[in-house]
Amino acid sequence: MSPSRLSRRAALGVGTLATLACACSLFEIPSNVLINNMTVNIAHDGGSAELMFAGIAGQEIIITLTGRIDGMVPYAQLIAPNGGSSTVPDASTAENGINSVQTTLAQTGGYTLIVYDDAQVGGAVTVRVELAR
Repeated sequence: MSPSRLSRRAALGVGTLATLACACSLFEIPSNVLINNMTVNIAHDGGSAELMFAGIAGQEIIITLTGRIDGMVPYAQLIAPNGGSSTVPDASTAENGINSVQTTLAQTGGYTLIVYDDAQVGGAVTVRVELAR
C-alpha cells in the first residue's frame, strides 16, 4: 500500500486503524513464558519496578533477573494473590549480575513481582518468568 493511500485510510477513523493494526505481523510468545524478557529500569539508590503475571497453584516457575549495568545485584519480592510475599530470588544468590530461582506458586491468581537492585547501582534489569519443564 502506498504511503498516500495509507494516510487516507488512516484518516477514515478508528475502525480503519483497528483494521490496519490487525494486519501487522506479531510474534508468538511461547506458552511456557509468563513474562518474556521484559526490561525494567531500577532507580539509583533504592528504586524498584513492578511486573504482574497470572499463575496457577502448584505451577513450578523459574524467575531470572539479569542486571544490565556492571555491579548490579538484582533480586525480587513475589507478592501472591492473597498479599503474602517471599523474596525470590534472594540477593545473596546473584552472580555477575544474574539471579535465578525456581519456586512453586501457592495460589491461583494475579502475582506481582517487585524487582530491586541490592547494590543500589540502578539501571536496566531484564526479567523473565517461565514455567519449569
